[in-house]
Amino acid sequence: MDKTRFSSVCHVLTQLWLFYREEAMKHEEWKQYFTWADIALPLAFAVDNDYVGSVKKDGKDAILEAWNVFCEMISIDPDGEYTDVFTAFAASDNPPANS
Repeated sequence: MDKTRFSSVCHVLTQLWLFYREEAMKHEEWKQYFTWADIALPLAFAVDNDYVGSVKKDGKDAILEAWNVFCEMISIDPDGEYTDVFTAFAASDNPPANS
């Protein structure tokens, strides 16, 4: 994770969780992702909103695994520079979860 800092990863995953989780239930692949990442995404939200001071290694690993799977799903470089979920989707040739 060279360019995308952990804080940015948490921010993008937070937005994904908040803005797309309900709509995603209409798409099987995304439904599976949100079900699978049911701990990592809320944890990313907690980190992004400073509800937790630090995250243990296992928690950070879960967030980064959710990030890598998300990046793979939309075919973007996990080391790219993304300021929010919209720039991540803009970098992708795959449509966002709500398309």
